[in-house]
Amino acid sequence: MKISFNRQNLLIVITLIIGTLSMTGCASTRETATLTSLIGNNTFDTYVVSKIPNDEISIRTNVSNNSYFSASPAGLIVGIFGKLIEKGVNKTNASNAEKRVTPLLESTADIEFSRLFWEQLEPALEQSDWLKVRQLDKRILGLTAEETDNIVSPYMVLNTSFQLSECAQVLIVKTNASLYIHNNENNEENPEYSNSYTYFSSIVGKNDEKDQEAIELWKANNAEVYKAALNEGIQQNITMIQRDLLKKSTFFERGTANTMQVKFKDPFYDTKRKIKGRAISRFDNRLIIQDESGSLISLGNDLIINEKQL
Repeated sequence: MKISFNRQNLLIVITLIIGTLSMTGCASTRETATLTSLIGNNTFDTYVVSKIPNDEISIRTNVSNNSYFSASPAGLIVGIFGKLIEKGVNKTNASNAEKRVTPLLESTADIEFSRLFWEQLEPALEQSDWLKVRQLDKRILGLTAEETDNIVSPYMVLNTSFQLSECAQVLIVKTNASLYIHNNENNEENPEYSNSYTYFSSIVGKNDEKDQEAIELWKANNAEVYKAALNEGIQQNITMIQRDLLKKSTFFERGTANTMQVKFKDPFYDTKRKIKGRAISRFDNRLIIQDESGSLISLGNDLIINEKQL
């Protein structure tokens, strides 16, 4: 692979060197508060931002990150060149993924994910027993620093995205939530409460179809299976947001001891993953589990390898 040191690559090299030299610095963290302590018996007129950057389905590409830096000058140079090579590989992978998903894009051009999501989000917000929506700001771009500075707390930011897993077998819909109750410095970096809600669809097909074969199954019959999974993914995200953020009667239970361990196929990284947590709800074909960190995950039963009670 040919590596040309254009202006962009030079900036990357400089950034990597600075980052490497600063790795010995200390990092500060902020412990997330519980909603019980933040909300109490109060209600809050809240500015809600819902960001959905794209209405078109894409395929996840796991970023290659195999390079390393050693303390020696030679090791630093090798690491820098490795990063540049990885950048080229990741760019190629992304381009290939875009080509693979094109047939499904053509079959789903009339689907507006953002509209479907917001149609379910608005009534869910209205039903909250503590959050009163001052304004629902629907957007494709995040808040600028100036906008953040001008927002009067409390406010909440919901970042929602959707994509197919790398082998195109599973649809993923995920929302990251950040809640800011009181004004404080560097609000954007320090939410007083944050969490994530992830939906993994059931595996498309019955014979381990992957890549282009899986895409064909998603787009068959006017994308019937894809549309059903997309609607279910939106509904499950809204359910998890309600369960964790919007209803006092349910978020008071956060932090209860783990009751089960689940091993499942993780579509994010195409690997097996084991988590401890507790079941939030169980349906005929899926399980919603809250893991040790508090994150909520909605799993299709065919992704679950085994589970046991603790």
